[in-house]
Amino acid sequence: MSVDWSAIRPCVYGVGPSKWAAGQIYGHTWEPPGRSPDNHMLVFIRSGIGRFWLGKRWVPLRAGVCLYLRSNSVYMARQDPDNPVSQYYASILYKDRQGNMIPPPADLPPEFIDPPDPDFIDTTMRRIVNLCYGFSAHGLSRPPRAPRIQALADNLLTGLLMELDLATTRDQGTEKLPALPHHERMVRQAILRIVESPSVMPTVMELAQQSRYSPSRFSAIFRSVTGVSPEGFIVRSRLSRAERLLTGTTKTITEIAEESGYRDIYFFSHQFKKFRGVTPTTYRKHCRTADDQVKLLPF
Repeated sequence: MSVDWSAIRPCVYGVGPSKWAAGQIYGHTWEPPGRSPDNHMLVFIRSGIGRFWLGKRWVPLRAGVCLYLRSNSVYMARQDPDNPVSQYYASILYKDRQGNMIPPPADLPPEFIDPPDPDFIDTTMRRIVNLCYGFSAHGLSRPPRAPRIQALADNLLTGLLMELDLATTRDQGTEKLPALPHHERMVRQAILRIVESPSVMPTVMELAQQSRYSPSRFSAIFRSVTGVSPEGFIVRSRLSRAERLLTGTTKTITEIAEESGYRDIYFFSHQFKKFRGVTPTTYRKHCRTADDQVKLLPF
């Protein structure tokens, strides 16, 4: 790889989620004439549509892409006011293995990255944010943090940067990870949008419009990649959400139905039984009984 990660330790500094204001063209703080971040910054776009100015060119903002921003560069951004951009971000400091501050390495991932596995980036960034995020002004969390939390977040960040480095390196003698075909990236972006908010699922028409395909073409591509139709995947996502709520919370069946995207509790119960073989109430009772039995095992 282009960076010797054994000699440096990336550290998570400022971190948080952010959603740009709906109805505005210029999002977040990236307004003309632009600004330079205080530290190097990794940004993962979770949803929305926009453009980002890298000093010499515009790059597209859409679900699944990453930005690695340098502290000595000026950036600005525009968004579709009807499709505001949401993101995870982490500002980065670099230290050597003795804990001393050092300049960022010279060979870093490019400023714009279309990663081959956006699901991994999304999961890892979400974990870093969940570990470190606080409730300070502007939705920004900074150290000090508990040492074990900071160490875990730093290790996750290191793995994330190594993944991006491997995905984009062009050094002689190394292999770049193959980019996903356009249709597979499109499906992954749709999946990210589906799982982002189970209680407000997009329709197949909305997913198709965002992907710039007709609904029938989008459905055919989606099925070819995942093995199920978009409608089937949406139902699975809703029911998976309901299963977690049934076993992990004391919420009522009505509350769980609403949080899983169902407005009719009877339809929810009917669909749950159709796909799981039992009603939500029976499913909850069975799982709790199984948990109690596991607790009684002599090991």
